[in-house]
Amino acid sequence: MKNFFSLMRRVVLLWLCFPGFAAVAQVAQTADTYMRPYTEAFQYGANMGYYGAGWDDESLANLLHQAGGHSLRPTLPEWLVEYFGYNARVNTFNTYVNNLEMKEMSCFVGDPIPGHRDFTTYPGCSEPSKMFSHMYEPIWNADGTVNKNNYYAYYLYQLLQLYGDKVRFWEIMNEPDFTNGGSGAAWLTRAPTPAEQINTQAPFYFYIRMLRISYEVIKKYHPEAYIAVGAGYPEYVDALMRYTDEPNAGAATSQYPRTGGAYFDVVSYHAYPNYSLHYWDNSIGGFRYTRTSDYAANKVIEFKNEMTAVLSRHHYDGTLHPAKYITLNESNVGRRTSDDRISSDEAQRNFAIKSLVLTQKNDVKQFYYYAIGEKVDAPAVGQSVSGGDEIGLMGLYENLYRDGIGAAKLVQAGHAFATTSKMLYGYKYDATRTAALNLPTAVDGAAFSNNGAYVYVLWAKALVDNLEQAATTYSFPVALNLSGVQRYEWDYSVTGVKTTQGAVGIALTETPAFFVPSSSAPVVACSATGSLLREQWSNASGATLADIPLTAAVSTSSALPQLETGDNYGFNYGARLRGYVCPPQSGAYTFYITGDDQAELWLSSDADPAHATRIASCLSWTSSAHDFYRYASQQSAAITLVAGTRYYLEARHKQGWGPGYVAVAWRLPSGSTEEPIPGTRLSPFVPVVTPPVQPPAVTCSATGSLLREQWTGVSGGDIADIPLSAPVSSSSALSQLEAADTYGFNYGARLRGYVCPPQTGAYTFYITGDDQAELWLSSDADPAHATRIASCLSWTSSAHDFYRYASQQSAAITLVAGTRYYLEARHKQGWGPGYVAVAWRLPSGSTEEPIPGTRLSPFVPASARGIRSTGATPVVAQPGSTATELLVAPNPFSQQASVQFNLTTAGPVNLAVYDVQGKLVRQLLAGPSDAGISQRFPIDAQGLSSGLYVLKLVTAQNVLTQKLMLSK
Repeated sequence: MKNFFSLMRRVVLLWLCFPGFAAVAQVAQTADTYMRPYTEAFQYGANMGYYGAGWDDESLANLLHQAGGHSLRPTLPEWLVEYFGYNARVNTFNTYVNNLEMKEMSCFVGDPIPGHRDFTTYPGCSEPSKMFSHMYEPIWNADGTVNKNNYYAYYLYQLLQLYGDKVRFWEIMNEPDFTNGGSGAAWLTRAPTPAEQINTQAPFYFYIRMLRISYEVIKKYHPEAYIAVGAGYPEYVDALMRYTDEPNAGAATSQYPRTGGAYFDVVSYHAYPNYSLHYWDNSIGGFRYTRTSDYAANKVIEFKNEMTAVLSRHHYDGTLHPAKYITLNESNVGRRTSDDRISSDEAQRNFAIKSLVLTQKNDVKQFYYYAIGEKVDAPAVGQSVSGGDEIGLMGLYENLYRDGIGAAKLVQAGHAFATTSKMLYGYKYDATRTAALNLPTAVDGAAFSNNGAYVYVLWAKALVDNLEQAATTYSFPVALNLSGVQRYEWDYSVTGVKTTQGAVGIALTETPAFFVPSSSAPVVACSATGSLLREQWSNASGATLADIPLTAAVSTSSALPQLETGDNYGFNYGARLRGYVCPPQSGAYTFYITGDDQAELWLSSDADPAHATRIASCLSWTSSAHDFYRYASQQSAAITLVAGTRYYLEARHKQGWGPGYVAVAWRLPSGSTEEPIPGTRLSPFVPVVTPPVQPPAVTCSATGSLLREQWTGVSGGDIADIPLSAPVSSSSALSQLEAADTYGFNYGARLRGYVCPPQTGAYTFYITGDDQAELWLSSDADPAHATRIASCLSWTSSAHDFYRYASQQSAAITLVAGTRYYLEARHKQGWGPGYVAVAWRLPSGSTEEPIPGTRLSPFVPASARGIRSTGATPVVAQPGSTATELLVAPNPFSQQASVQFNLTTAGPVNLAVYDVQGKLVRQLLAGPSDAGISQRFPIDAQGLSSGLYVLKLVTAQNVLTQKLMLSK
């Protein structure tokens, strides 16, 4: 990692020193020498598909979300974004990520507009090329920007500005190796011809050129992204490893030094195994068939192994080159027989689970099911279909051309997909525990783990052609010490039914089942008393939850017989409904909330209110108190609760004008719902009366800024690489606890100062940063007492992506209003976008993202080094002044000036810049300052207009001023 950032820094220096170099510059690091680690969870995704004008992409993505999908494979072709605008899909992609929680998406690109297409008809082709023209124009301009004359490079650049933070895998064309009936075997000794590549119709080397352009442009602007090749033929990948992007013969030259393997990170293969479930047997003079779900799922892994064998043959296996990643971007089998391809609902359903399990078992990083919906009606069982309809019967939902929004119905494979995601998402394949299962030859499956919890997926292998049947028994080894297991069938996602059985003599069939060890932990019994506490704050103006004065005394309180209130409390009030909920079953619960004007739901992991976190919210209009399903935010994630255990629950409700209500429902592990949660599950919260908190002896007030210090030219990507004990290269003031991507590359930074909490109570802090960031907080104003409370050590999508990792969030920390606390954020930036930001959640439940300057004051280094700049104009104080001099240089200035002063006597000072009307435009320092030490602060021209300003230094004894001229 450190070598990577060091090399990237050299490229930047070359750009700066040799402007002409940028036009032909390559990225210093390629996939030949570096692969960014990928540690995200396995994603259950699907391909979008098109189902007529009645379905938009947001609605389709919502179907996938309901079926347990966590990722999507969309496309952004150039013809679409050029004709409709590059921002045409921004809202849609925001919906994918923010509302439907789609992650790690894979997006394929290509399809130029006519004006950017190469219309050459190459030898052997019957139609013009489908590739971009001008791809051999320089990628970069002399100033390091993307060359607009390289149409493909500039198209990618424009996509990255709008979608780069939402897409993780950029797939360079869909199936560039698609060919008409060929085997691809000839490609092992020569390059594919233009005519053999149906989707490109161009020289093979042009596709390698696309990869090279993609790698350079995408890695510059989003180094966390991955470049993928969508391929079906391992022979095509083999050819990529042998040829360069040299346009005539793919030869290695000084201008084209690397083969295609240097320019992609991922092979995203496609697998439709139903076309390969046979082989020729000379002994019978015909084909042998293996048409069952087990053979089909294992064929998917066989295809994957063929790809990895090619990569290993060319040393992309961690030996000479880093190993590449594998994703499965299209796969399925039809659910009706077509020609000699025998299939059924059961076979497709079983294939869905088995392929998902086996791909995780074999280190495939993602699985994109084909597709969200079917396109034709399924005939009666046993009736054959055409080859086209066979593909049309691949989907999670029945025919979406027939069924509109609100009428979609999952097929059996859709229920199986949803169950697998529900049981395994967030779990990782556990090779050690799988080996401990000692699976007999008739049984297949795997073990998955998550923080000490295990889920086992097991089935009997169906190995007789055209017989989707198998049966055997299995016993968990004694060494696993399982007294019993809970069993979940393939349709658990819809039935909610599970059974408890012993760990020996388990009956298995061809359909996978999921097994969870029975908990031996003692159950703490609770019983509901039939009501809930409702508290109201009357005459509370506003319509947002932040307007509820939770820390003030309540106006009224009452008991509710269920978790719902009607429209009988008037207007302009805030309310809180709280108490304890007692779940009747152990398992996964989903909560729902609705409210007008706004409402949110909090749940604790136990009976302690201090452990409560927000799990759902309703921040916009609903049609009634039971309209629980209008917005995704109204629904919580699935939350595992233990029967008989008491959990603290709290609903907050803000009502302004008009109808007002709040209600909470839940879906039980059995699949049944209670709307609202009845009193038979509830007990009221009893407030504890505590003495009023005495006002703090020491008060503080924020001055509006924070000190940022930077160490420039620091290689490496780790926090530990910041030379905190060395002199800083530069410093500046920040108006909020956030620093954007404006400071270059290869630096370390520290943001520090004092935070002044506005309320007494529990605060939760959040930090995000790229490449890495840490947050430190003191128990008082002394930096020596600071401890690390949160960190962000891996990729985030943006400066405000505060909730991706648990490490980004601190524990709840009690702070006293008016007390000054030392706060410090450390930030290490290597190459690519760099940012750091800190947010907090206040005791009231509201958040500030980032923490604003109204809460901050800058830290004044006791050992700050002063640098007397040439051209400084001293202002010498009168005898008896605590300031000996005030210097500013250069003056006039165009970009940045340095202000320097020192004191003969320690004391409070205020250093600020004002315009000629006396308006404060820049606060540089407000707080205590040591004596005898020269202190320097920069004034940045950014955000200021040209003209005259006044620099003012205020001490306990006098005021010093200095005119300052900005000339841009």
